[in-house]
Amino acid sequence: VTGVQTCALPICCFFLFRRWGVSRSAALLGGLIFAFSGFARIHLPHTNAMDVLAHMPWMLLCIDHLYRDSAKRGRWSLALAALNASAILTGYPPFYFFTLLFQAWYVLWFIPEPHWWRQTLQCAGALMGGVLMGAPQWLPTLTSVAGSARKGATLEFLLYGSYHPLNLLSFANPMLFARGFMGSDFPDEMNIYPGVGVLFLALYFVLSPQLRARHRRAFLMLGALAGFGAVLGFGQYAKVYQWLWIHVPVVGSFRVPVRYFCMFQFALAGASALAYESFLHVSYNLATRRRQYLAAVIIGAGALLTAGFGVAKSRVHGYEMPWLPLLGKLRTDYFSDWRLIVLGSVLVLLASICYALAVRHQGVWAKAMIAVLLIDIVWYTGSVWLAYPTGTTQDVLGELTDPGIPAPARISPADTGNKIGPHRWFEIGRAHV
Repeated sequence: VTGVQTCALPICCFFLFRRWGVSRSAALLGGLIFAFSGFARIHLPHTNAMDVLAHMPWMLLCIDHLYRDSAKRGRWSLALAALNASAILTGYPPFYFFTLLFQAWYVLWFIPEPHWWRQTLQCAGALMGGVLMGAPQWLPTLTSVAGSARKGATLEFLLYGSYHPLNLLSFANPMLFARGFMGSDFPDEMNIYPGVGVLFLALYFVLSPQLRARHRRAFLMLGALAGFGAVLGFGQYAKVYQWLWIHVPVVGSFRVPVRYFCMFQFALAGASALAYESFLHVSYNLATRRRQYLAAVIIGAGALLTAGFGVAKSRVHGYEMPWLPLLGKLRTDYFSDWRLIVLGSVLVLLASICYALAVRHQGVWAKAMIAVLLIDIVWYTGSVWLAYPTGTTQDVLGELTDPGIPAPARISPADTGNKIGPHRWFEIGRAHV
Protein backbone atom coordinates (compact mmCIF):
# COMPACT_ATOMS: atom_id res chain seq x y z
CA VAL A 1 0.00 0.00 0.00
CA THR A 2 2.81 2.40 0.89
CA GLY A 3 4.46 1.89 -2.49
CA VAL A 4 1.22 2.48 -4.39
CA GLN A 5 0.32 5.75 -2.67
CA THR A 6 3.94 6.98 -2.79
CA CYS A 7 4.10 6.42 -6.55
CA ALA A 8 0.65 7.92 -7.05
CA LEU A 9 1.49 11.31 -5.51
CA PRO A 10 4.09 12.46 -8.10
CA ILE A 11 2.05 10.95 -10.95
CA CYS A 12 -1.19 12.76 -10.12
CA CYS A 13 0.70 15.99 -9.36
CA PHE A 14 2.35 15.64 -12.78
CA PHE A 15 -1.03 15.63 -14.57
CA LEU A 16 -2.31 18.51 -12.43
CA PHE A 17 0.73 20.74 -13.03
CA ARG A 18 0.57 19.99 -16.75
CA ARG A 19 -2.85 21.66 -16.71
CA TRP A 20 -1.05 24.81 -15.51
CA GLY A 21 0.82 25.01 -18.80
CA VAL A 22 4.26 23.82 -17.67
CA SER A 23 6.53 21.35 -19.47
CA ARG A 24 6.65 17.64 -18.69
CA SER A 25 9.97 17.93 -16.86
CA ALA A 26 8.71 20.87 -14.79
CA ALA A 27 5.51 19.01 -13.88
CA LEU A 28 7.50 15.90 -12.94
CA LEU A 29 9.84 17.96 -10.75
CA GLY A 30 6.88 19.58 -8.99
CA GLY A 31 5.35 16.17 -8.35
CA LEU A 32 8.59 14.79 -6.94
CA ILE A 33 8.96 17.82 -4.67
CA PHE A 34 5.50 17.38 -3.21
CA ALA A 35 5.80 13.61 -2.80
CA PHE A 36 9.31 13.37 -1.37
CA SER A 37 10.04 16.70 0.29
CA GLY A 38 8.95 18.35 3.51
CA PHE A 39 5.56 17.34 4.83
CA ALA A 40 4.82 14.37 2.55
CA ARG A 41 8.27 12.85 3.06
CA ILE A 42 8.03 12.71 6.85
CA HIS A 43 4.54 11.16 6.59
CA LEU A 44 5.39 8.45 4.06
CA PRO A 45 5.30 5.72 6.75
CA HIS A 46 1.82 6.94 7.80
CA THR A 47 0.05 4.84 5.19
CA ASN A 48 -3.53 5.63 6.26
CA ALA A 49 -2.98 9.40 6.32
CA MET A 50 -1.03 9.46 3.06
CA ASP A 51 -3.61 7.27 1.32
CA VAL A 52 -6.17 10.00 2.03
CA LEU A 53 -3.88 12.86 1.00
CA ALA A 54 -2.96 11.05 -2.22
CA HIS A 55 -6.55 11.62 -3.38
CA MET A 56 -6.08 15.40 -3.27
CA PRO A 57 -4.23 16.06 -6.56
CA TRP A 58 -6.70 13.83 -8.42
CA MET A 59 -9.55 15.84 -6.89
CA LEU A 60 -7.96 19.10 -8.03
CA LEU A 61 -7.45 17.64 -11.50
CA CYS A 62 -11.16 16.80 -11.72
CA ILE A 63 -12.08 20.33 -10.59
CA ASP A 64 -9.70 21.77 -13.18
CA HIS A 65 -11.45 19.85 -15.96
CA LEU A 66 -14.88 20.82 -14.60
CA TYR A 67 -14.11 24.53 -14.90
CA ARG A 68 -11.95 24.60 -18.03
CA ASP A 69 -13.45 21.95 -20.29
CA SER A 70 -16.65 22.49 -22.22
CA ALA A 71 -17.38 18.77 -22.66
CA LYS A 72 -17.54 15.61 -20.52
CA ARG A 73 -18.14 17.54 -17.33
CA GLY A 74 -20.50 14.84 -16.12
CA ARG A 75 -17.66 12.30 -16.15
CA TRP A 76 -15.41 14.60 -14.13
CA SER A 77 -18.21 15.25 -11.64
CA LEU A 78 -18.66 11.51 -11.18
CA ALA A 79 -14.92 11.06 -10.76
CA LEU A 80 -14.80 13.84 -8.15
CA ALA A 81 -17.66 12.23 -6.21
CA ALA A 82 -15.95 8.82 -6.33
CA LEU A 83 -12.65 10.29 -5.12
CA ASN A 84 -14.32 12.01 -2.17
CA ALA A 85 -16.12 8.80 -1.25
CA SER A 86 -12.87 6.83 -1.46
CA ALA A 87 -11.05 9.34 0.72
CA ILE A 88 -13.81 9.17 3.36
CA LEU A 89 -13.88 5.37 3.34
CA THR A 90 -10.11 5.28 3.81
CA GLY A 91 -10.89 6.57 7.28
CA TYR A 92 -8.66 9.44 8.40
CA PRO A 93 -10.93 12.47 9.06
CA PRO A 94 -8.25 15.16 9.68
CA PHE A 95 -6.56 14.49 6.36
CA TYR A 96 -9.87 14.28 4.52
CA PHE A 97 -10.60 17.73 5.95
CA PHE A 98 -7.32 18.89 4.37
CA THR A 99 -8.54 17.63 1.00
CA LEU A 100 -11.74 19.66 1.48
CA LEU A 101 -9.67 22.78 2.14
CA PHE A 102 -7.64 22.12 -1.01
CA GLN A 103 -10.81 21.67 -3.06
CA ALA A 104 -12.34 24.90 -1.74
CA TRP A 105 -9.09 26.72 -2.49
CA TYR A 106 -8.98 25.42 -6.06
CA VAL A 107 -12.61 26.36 -6.66
CA LEU A 108 -11.71 29.95 -5.70
CA TRP A 109 -8.82 29.75 -8.20
CA PHE A 110 -11.36 29.74 -11.05
CA ILE A 111 -13.48 32.72 -9.98
CA PRO A 112 -12.40 34.71 -13.10
CA GLU A 113 -13.64 31.90 -15.37
CA PRO A 114 -17.00 32.38 -17.17
CA HIS A 115 -20.03 30.63 -15.67
CA TRP A 116 -18.17 30.13 -12.39
CA TRP A 117 -21.37 29.84 -10.36
CA ARG A 118 -22.79 27.15 -12.61
CA GLN A 119 -19.64 25.02 -12.42
CA THR A 120 -19.40 25.62 -8.67
CA LEU A 121 -22.90 24.23 -8.13
CA GLN A 122 -21.98 21.18 -10.19
CA CYS A 123 -18.80 20.78 -8.17
CA ALA A 124 -20.74 21.10 -4.90
CA GLY A 125 -23.20 18.47 -6.09
CA ALA A 126 -20.34 16.07 -6.85
CA LEU A 127 -18.88 16.72 -3.41
CA MET A 128 -22.18 16.02 -1.67
CA GLY A 129 -22.58 12.86 -3.70
CA GLY A 130 -19.17 11.71 -2.53
CA VAL A 131 -20.03 12.47 1.09
CA LEU A 132 -23.21 10.38 0.78
CA MET A 133 -21.34 7.49 -0.84
CA GLY A 134 -18.89 7.61 2.06
CA ALA A 135 -21.73 7.27 4.58
CA PRO A 136 -20.76 3.68 5.63
CA GLN A 137 -17.69 5.20 7.28
CA TRP A 138 -19.63 7.73 9.34
CA LEU A 139 -20.93 5.39 12.03
CA PRO A 140 -17.59 3.70 12.87
CA THR A 141 -15.90 7.10 12.89
CA LEU A 142 -18.46 8.64 15.25
CA THR A 143 -18.35 5.54 17.47
CA SER A 144 -14.57 5.73 17.63
CA VAL A 145 -14.67 9.43 18.53
CA ALA A 146 -17.27 8.82 21.25
CA GLY A 147 -15.01 6.32 22.99
CA SER A 148 -11.77 8.21 22.45
CA ALA A 149 -9.74 10.02 25.09
CA ARG A 150 -9.60 12.94 22.64
CA LYS A 151 -13.31 13.71 23.02
CA GLY A 152 -12.61 15.88 26.04
CA ALA A 153 -9.12 16.91 24.97
CA THR A 154 -7.54 19.86 26.72
CA LEU A 155 -6.28 22.97 24.95
CA GLU A 156 -2.73 21.89 25.74
CA PHE A 157 -3.31 18.55 24.02
CA LEU A 158 -4.80 20.14 20.89
CA LEU A 159 -2.00 22.68 20.52
CA TYR A 160 0.74 20.11 21.04
CA GLY A 161 2.58 19.75 17.76
CA SER A 162 2.74 23.46 16.90
CA TYR A 163 5.67 24.41 14.67
CA HIS A 164 8.15 26.44 16.72
CA PRO A 165 9.36 29.59 14.85
CA LEU A 166 12.99 28.69 15.64
CA ASN A 167 12.60 25.80 13.20
CA LEU A 168 12.87 28.34 10.38
CA LEU A 169 16.60 28.35 11.13
CA SER A 170 16.76 24.77 9.88
CA PHE A 171 15.78 26.06 6.43
CA ALA A 172 19.21 27.73 6.36
CA ASN A 173 20.95 24.75 7.97
CA PRO A 174 19.05 21.43 8.02
CA MET A 175 21.55 19.90 10.45
CA LEU A 176 21.47 22.61 13.09
CA PHE A 177 19.22 20.74 15.53
CA ALA A 178 19.97 17.26 16.82
CA ARG A 179 16.55 15.89 15.86
CA GLY A 180 16.14 18.11 12.81
CA PHE A 181 13.60 20.33 14.59
CA MET A 182 12.75 22.19 17.79
CA GLY A 183 9.65 22.03 19.96
CA SER A 184 7.10 19.27 20.52
CA ASP A 185 8.51 15.76 20.56
CA PHE A 186 6.85 14.57 17.36
CA PRO A 187 9.71 13.36 15.14
CA ASP A 188 7.30 11.86 12.62
CA GLU A 189 5.38 15.15 12.33
CA MET A 190 7.72 18.07 12.97
CA ASN A 191 10.72 17.45 10.70
CA ILE A 192 9.28 19.17 7.60
CA TYR A 193 12.46 20.68 6.11
CA PRO A 194 11.43 21.30 2.46
CA GLY A 195 14.90 21.39 0.90
CA VAL A 196 17.07 24.40 0.16
CA GLY A 197 16.84 23.90 -3.60
CA VAL A 198 13.04 23.92 -3.38
CA LEU A 199 13.15 27.19 -1.44
CA PHE A 200 15.40 28.75 -4.07
CA LEU A 201 13.11 27.76 -6.94
CA ALA A 202 10.10 29.16 -5.09
CA LEU A 203 12.00 32.39 -4.37
CA TYR A 204 12.94 32.61 -8.03
CA PHE A 205 9.24 32.50 -8.91
CA VAL A 206 8.37 35.17 -6.33
CA LEU A 207 11.23 37.52 -7.28
CA SER A 208 10.77 37.37 -11.07
CA PRO A 209 8.38 40.10 -12.31
CA GLN A 210 7.97 38.41 -15.70
CA LEU A 211 7.03 35.08 -14.13
CA ARG A 212 4.60 36.74 -11.73
CA ALA A 213 2.94 38.61 -14.59
CA ARG A 214 2.67 35.46 -16.72
CA HIS A 215 1.21 33.40 -13.87
CA ARG A 216 -0.50 36.12 -11.86
CA ARG A 217 -3.45 34.01 -10.75
CA ALA A 218 -1.18 31.14 -9.72
CA PHE A 219 1.10 33.56 -7.85
CA LEU A 220 -1.77 34.99 -5.81
CA MET A 221 -3.46 31.65 -5.09
CA LEU A 222 -0.27 29.77 -4.20
CA GLY A 223 0.79 32.65 -1.97
CA ALA A 224 -2.57 32.59 -0.19
CA LEU A 225 -2.36 28.81 0.25
CA ALA A 226 1.20 28.98 1.61
CA GLY A 227 0.31 31.77 4.03
CA PHE A 228 -2.81 29.99 5.25
CA GLY A 229 -0.97 26.72 5.86
CA ALA A 230 2.00 28.39 7.55
CA VAL A 231 -0.10 30.52 9.92
CA LEU A 232 -2.14 27.51 11.07
CA GLY A 233 0.95 25.30 11.19
CA PHE A 234 2.60 27.59 13.75
CA GLY A 235 -0.35 26.81 16.03
CA GLN A 236 0.00 28.37 19.45
CA TYR A 237 2.91 30.56 18.33
CA ALA A 238 0.87 32.42 15.68
CA LYS A 239 -2.17 32.73 18.00
CA VAL A 240 -4.67 32.58 15.10
CA TYR A 241 -5.05 28.83 15.62
CA GLN A 242 -5.51 29.23 19.38
CA TRP A 243 -7.83 32.25 19.28
CA LEU A 244 -9.96 31.40 16.24
CA TRP A 245 -9.42 28.10 14.44
CA ILE A 246 -9.63 25.86 17.49
CA HIS A 247 -13.18 27.10 18.16
CA VAL A 248 -14.53 25.89 14.81
CA PRO A 249 -16.86 22.92 15.46
CA VAL A 250 -15.33 19.51 14.72
CA VAL A 251 -12.31 21.07 13.00
CA GLY A 252 -11.06 22.48 16.29
CA SER A 253 -10.74 18.97 17.72
CA PHE A 254 -8.06 17.98 15.20
CA ARG A 255 -4.65 17.94 16.85
CA VAL A 256 -1.07 18.58 15.67
CA PRO A 257 -1.27 22.03 13.97
CA VAL A 258 1.99 21.45 12.08
CA ARG A 259 0.06 19.17 9.71
CA TYR A 260 -1.34 22.26 8.01
CA PHE A 261 2.11 22.72 6.50
CA CYS A 262 0.98 20.26 3.80
CA MET A 263 -0.54 23.35 2.14
CA PHE A 264 2.73 25.26 2.38
CA GLN A 265 4.52 22.28 0.85
CA PHE A 266 2.07 22.03 -2.05
CA ALA A 267 2.50 25.76 -2.73
CA LEU A 268 6.28 25.28 -2.88
CA ALA A 269 5.87 22.38 -5.30
CA GLY A 270 3.55 24.39 -7.55
CA ALA A 271 5.84 27.44 -7.54
CA SER A 272 8.84 25.24 -8.35
CA ALA A 273 7.03 23.67 -11.31
CA LEU A 274 6.11 27.13 -12.66
CA ALA A 275 9.66 28.47 -12.20
CA TYR A 276 11.61 25.50 -13.56
CA GLU A 277 11.79 26.24 -17.31
CA SER A 278 12.42 29.94 -16.81
CA PHE A 279 15.17 29.19 -14.30
CA LEU A 280 16.96 26.95 -16.80
CA HIS A 281 16.73 29.16 -19.88
CA VAL A 282 15.60 32.76 -19.32
CA SER A 283 18.03 35.61 -18.65
CA TYR A 284 16.66 38.66 -16.80
CA ASN A 285 17.80 42.26 -16.61
CA LEU A 286 20.23 43.56 -13.99
CA ALA A 287 17.56 44.85 -11.58
CA THR A 288 15.83 41.47 -11.48
CA ARG A 289 19.13 39.62 -11.10
CA ARG A 290 20.06 41.80 -8.14
CA ARG A 291 16.93 40.69 -6.29
CA GLN A 292 17.82 37.08 -7.01
CA TYR A 293 21.40 37.64 -5.84
CA LEU A 294 20.08 39.15 -2.61
CA ALA A 295 18.08 35.98 -1.90
CA ALA A 296 21.20 33.86 -2.38
CA VAL A 297 23.23 36.16 -0.12
CA ILE A 298 20.61 36.14 2.66
CA ILE A 299 20.24 32.35 2.73
CA GLY A 300 24.01 31.84 2.40
CA ALA A 301 24.63 34.28 5.25
CA GLY A 302 22.02 32.43 7.31
CA ALA A 303 23.90 29.19 6.72
CA LEU A 304 27.15 30.76 7.95
CA LEU A 305 25.57 32.40 11.00
CA THR A 306 23.72 29.25 12.09
CA ALA A 307 26.92 27.27 11.58
CA GLY A 308 28.90 29.63 13.79
CA PHE A 309 26.24 29.69 16.47
CA GLY A 310 25.59 25.95 16.36
CA VAL A 311 29.27 25.04 16.52
CA ALA A 312 29.73 27.34 19.52
CA LYS A 313 26.79 25.74 21.34
CA SER A 314 27.78 22.21 20.35
CA ARG A 315 31.45 22.47 21.27
CA VAL A 316 31.08 24.23 24.62
CA HIS A 317 28.81 22.46 27.13
CA GLY A 318 26.50 24.86 28.96
CA TYR A 319 27.55 27.78 26.75
CA GLU A 320 24.95 30.57 26.86
CA MET A 321 24.50 33.77 24.89
CA PRO A 322 22.37 36.09 27.05
CA TRP A 323 22.50 38.76 24.38
CA LEU A 324 20.59 36.47 21.99
CA PRO A 325 16.98 36.08 23.24
CA LEU A 326 15.65 32.53 23.61
CA LEU A 327 18.00 30.90 21.09
CA GLY A 328 21.12 31.67 23.11
CA LYS A 329 19.68 29.96 26.21
CA LEU A 330 18.90 26.61 24.59
CA ARG A 331 20.64 23.58 26.03
CA THR A 332 23.65 22.18 24.24
CA ASP A 333 21.96 18.83 23.57
CA TYR A 334 19.39 20.49 21.34
CA PHE A 335 22.11 20.94 18.71
CA SER A 336 23.84 18.46 16.43
CA ASP A 337 27.49 17.58 16.53
CA TRP A 338 29.55 20.46 15.17
CA ARG A 339 30.71 18.44 12.15
CA LEU A 340 27.13 17.82 11.12
CA ILE A 341 26.32 21.52 11.50
CA VAL A 342 29.26 22.43 9.24
CA LEU A 343 28.15 19.83 6.71
CA GLY A 344 24.66 21.33 6.63
CA SER A 345 26.11 24.80 6.03
CA VAL A 346 28.25 23.50 3.19
CA LEU A 347 25.17 22.04 1.49
CA VAL A 348 23.23 25.32 1.75
CA LEU A 349 26.22 27.42 0.66
CA LEU A 350 26.73 25.14 -2.35
CA ALA A 351 23.10 25.62 -3.35
CA SER A 352 23.39 29.41 -2.82
CA ILE A 353 26.47 29.65 -5.06
CA CYS A 354 24.88 27.51 -7.79
CA TYR A 355 21.73 29.61 -7.61
CA ALA A 356 23.57 32.94 -7.89
CA LEU A 357 25.63 31.73 -10.85
CA ALA A 358 22.57 30.18 -12.51
CA VAL A 359 20.70 33.50 -12.37
CA ARG A 360 23.53 35.10 -14.35
CA HIS A 361 24.66 32.31 -16.67
CA GLN A 362 21.89 29.65 -16.73
CA GLY A 363 23.22 26.54 -18.47
CA VAL A 364 25.34 24.21 -16.40
CA TRP A 365 24.92 26.19 -13.17
CA ALA A 366 21.14 25.99 -13.33
CA LYS A 367 21.39 22.24 -13.88
CA ALA A 368 23.83 22.00 -10.96
CA MET A 369 21.30 23.75 -8.70
CA ILE A 370 18.58 21.30 -9.77
CA ALA A 371 21.02 18.46 -9.06
CA VAL A 372 21.61 19.82 -5.55
CA LEU A 373 17.83 20.02 -5.08
CA LEU A 374 17.35 16.37 -6.05
CA ILE A 375 20.31 15.17 -3.97
CA ASP A 376 18.94 17.01 -0.95
CA ILE A 377 15.51 15.39 -1.39
CA VAL A 378 16.94 11.87 -1.88
CA TRP A 379 19.26 12.30 1.08
CA TYR A 380 16.56 13.44 3.47
CA THR A 381 13.97 10.95 2.21
CA GLY A 382 16.40 8.09 2.65
CA SER A 383 17.26 9.26 6.14
CA VAL A 384 13.58 9.17 7.13
CA TRP A 385 13.12 5.64 5.85
CA LEU A 386 16.29 4.50 7.63
CA ALA A 387 15.05 6.07 10.85
CA TYR A 388 11.95 3.85 11.07
CA PRO A 389 10.92 2.00 13.12
CA THR A 390 11.37 4.10 16.25
CA GLY A 391 9.82 4.18 19.67
CA THR A 392 7.42 6.91 18.60
CA THR A 393 4.46 4.62 17.90
CA GLN A 394 4.61 3.01 21.33
CA ASP A 395 4.85 6.41 23.00
CA VAL A 396 1.80 7.73 21.17
CA LEU A 397 -0.22 4.60 21.92
CA GLY A 398 0.69 4.88 25.58
CA GLU A 399 -0.44 8.50 25.60
CA LEU A 400 -3.80 7.70 23.98
CA THR A 401 -4.66 4.68 26.12
CA ASP A 402 -4.01 6.53 29.36
CA PRO A 403 -5.98 9.81 29.47
CA GLY A 404 -4.17 10.75 32.67
CA ILE A 405 -0.88 11.21 30.89
CA PRO A 406 -0.41 14.85 29.86
CA ALA A 407 0.19 15.76 26.24
CA PRO A 408 3.68 17.33 26.57
CA ALA A 409 6.59 15.13 25.63
CA ARG A 410 7.97 12.64 28.11
CA ILE A 411 11.14 12.12 26.07
CA SER A 412 14.25 14.23 26.31
CA PRO A 413 15.64 16.01 23.23
CA ALA A 414 18.62 13.66 23.31
CA ASP A 415 16.55 10.48 23.15
CA THR A 416 18.19 8.23 20.56
CA GLY A 417 14.99 6.56 19.39
CA ASN A 418 13.33 9.73 18.13
CA LYS A 419 15.75 11.35 15.71
CA ILE A 420 14.53 11.52 12.13
CA GLY A 421 16.74 13.39 9.70
CA PRO A 422 20.05 13.12 7.87
CA HIS A 423 21.82 12.49 11.18
CA ARG A 424 21.12 8.76 10.85
CA TRP A 425 23.36 8.75 7.81
CA PHE A 426 26.22 10.45 9.61
CA GLU A 427 26.73 8.69 12.93
CA ILE A 428 29.66 10.77 14.00
CA GLY A 429 30.20 12.92 17.04
CA ARG A 430 28.48 12.66 20.36
CA ALA A 431 26.73 9.54 21.55
CA HIS A 432 23.24 11.05 21.45
CA VAL A 433 23.44 12.01 17.76
